[in-house]
Amino acid sequence: MKTTIYTQLFNASEKHVKSFRTDFDIDKKIIAKNPQQKFIHIAREHGTSLINFFKGEEYPGPGEKVKYLFSVMANRKQLLNSNRKTLEYYLYNNPLKIHYFNGETLKAVSKDKALQIYGKYYRLLLNKWEEEENNFKN
Repeated sequence: MKTTIYTQLFNASEKHVKSFRTDFDIDKKIIAKNPQQKFIHIAREHGTSLINFFKGEEYPGPGEKVKYLFSVMANRKQLLNSNRKTLEYYLYNNPLKIHYFNGETLKAVSKDKALQIYGKYYRLLLNKWEEEENNFKN
């Protein structure tokens, strides 16, 4: 029987998480809801963080805003930037184990590699959106 990505992730990370272990339940639900979606997972002494690499079309369209934390309205660039800031915060605050899932395989990565991977994704989406906005104006 094939081991699920969540099981692989849990087995590789759980020994590092001493409190807020229920974060793993949240991770499991997110992974199940978004199969084959790329993500970076950070295990810390006090919980985990999972940052999904949503596809561009999963974000609001150009000029659209959606409800975000505490009913604040945010556009797609603000949502993407918020995810980047969350990732950076946890990467710079004592990560004990970092994994990257590329849609097929799970791999342990360094903080610098995680930043490089997310940075590439971030720039690709911003470039795509800027091109869309320029085409919309013309």
